[in-house]
Amino acid sequence: MNKNISCLICKSSNNIKFIDNYKYNVESDVEYFGNLKIFGCEDCEFYFVDPIPDINKLNYYYSNIYRAKGRPHYLGEDKEIEKNYNNKKNLNYLSYLSTFVDFKNIKSIFDFGAGIGDLGYLIKKHYDHINLYCCENDKHSLSILKNRGYKNYKNLEEINKKFDLIITLHTIHQLSNLNFFFSLINLLTEKGYLFFEEPNCPFNKSYIKRPYDSPELLFFTKKSWEKISEVNQFNLVDLSYSSFNIEKRFFYMSEIKKEFENWNVNKTGFQSKDYKNLIKKLLPKFILNFLKKIIQPNKYKSDLSINNTDASWCLRGIFKADK
Repeated sequence: MNKNISCLICKSSNNIKFIDNYKYNVESDVEYFGNLKIFGCEDCEFYFVDPIPDINKLNYYYSNIYRAKGRPHYLGEDKEIEKNYNNKKNLNYLSYLSTFVDFKNIKSIFDFGAGIGDLGYLIKKHYDHINLYCCENDKHSLSILKNRGYKNYKNLEEINKKFDLIITLHTIHQLSNLNFFFSLINLLTEKGYLFFEEPNCPFNKSYIKRPYDSPELLFFTKKSWEKISEVNQFNLVDLSYSSFNIEKRFFYMSEIKKEFENWNVNKTGFQSKDYKNLIKKLLPKFILNFLKKIIQPNKYKSDLSINNTDASWCLRGIFKADK
């Protein structure tokens, strides 16, 4: 092990240990990430990759590859995108946030790694006075964000204002270090809130059996979020387990890997999703509706059971500016 490896939270190298070799969902992504190993800090229960992937390759990957057609995060048809923002997951996020945040007092929302900005768009539908901002470099999402009223920043260095609410959903784990997250806290107004959700990754328990890691570079547990709050003196007003259980998530991950592991940017011809879209075009609508009733819905989209236990797949929390 490289003796220079230290924890990104406590900065100590005394309790760092090798955990496992990195596992890929889409095997060709090794071109952008390299051959990685996962290490962990036993004190913080926080895990991270080494060596850090080349930043230029990562930027290209998230701008051009991550949501490319035929991949797991491909956005799909425009009509489907517009309907899906109002789904159960986003409504649950809104309900959770409403417990802590009075949206009548929120004037600005900043979504870091927004994707297509579903949650902010949903909130805007309920509270029209709110202005939407984001930081997203995925070329497949930019036109959607613009149409939804977002002002997009290419990077955090461009930002010259503060925000009442910052949202970052399943984004922090894709960063090469925690400095970007710390920078987000500094973008809050004096009474601002930061809402996050990330996978729950207890490698010292069940998470060691996960089917793949990509594109995660950082892996959190409840203890690691508590340590981040403690070491940096952040005001963590809530930290909860959420989503369905980890074992169920592993099943979906295994199915996803079977379908997408051989995707390649240079591969031509039909992908599985191309066949699905062709079927939709050829079959009458009433037959499609019938099939939806008798065939299991999208096998990668589970029901929305929220379990606040340490076996849950995700962790969500609220930081509040303490100024």
